[in-house]
Formats: sequence, C-alpha cells, structure tokens
Amino acid sequence: MKYQTVNGEVYDLEKLTSEERVFFDRIWKDYNLDNHNCPERYTQKRDWIGFINFYGLPLQCLIERESSDIPFALHPLSVIQIDLAVRMGVRNGQLEGEVSNPLED
Repeated sequence: MKYQTVNGEVYDLEKLTSEERVFFDRIWKDYNLDNHNCPERYTQKRDWIGFINFYGLPLQCLIERESSDIPFALHPLSVIQIDLAVRMGVRNGQLEGEVSNPLED
C-alpha cells in the first residue's frame, strides 16, 4: 500500500518497520475518527496543530529508535503525520485547499 501526500510525494507503507506501521495505523485511525461515538474531548473540531503536537514526540522517539540513519523531518512517517494534520486542517476549515484519499493499493 502506498500513501500520497497533498504535494504528490508517494511513500510505500510496506517499507515501514512493524513498529512504524503500528504507529501509522494509530494516526490513521485518529485522523479518521468518527465523532458520533467518541468521548467529549473529540466532539469539537480537532485542531490540526494539536494533532502534530500530540504525536510529535512519540513519533520522534520511535524514528530515532527504529531508523536512526534517517533525519526525523525526512522520515516518511514524519512527512505522513504532517500531511495528515494538514488534511485535518483542510477538512475542518482551518486551512484552505482540497484533499483526497491519500492511500493507494
């Protein structure tokens, strides 16, 4: 499976380590969170910057542990996390732009 950013960059999710893939699945689930059956803290529009901040440090620790030869900002999972945050901002009207489904088989 591949992930395409809003800028057109394509990342092969099969190249992530198993721990990185678990992290991707967690942020993907959070991005797609269905607000109808969620705790109160999720019923308001979620801030895209909050999404970056919430996952930033755990992601940095994971990348340093799993892929120490790749700088954090250039690691595919870091780029994908920022991309999902931007998509969240667009979806919630906090940022301008258009987004589509980023996953390809």
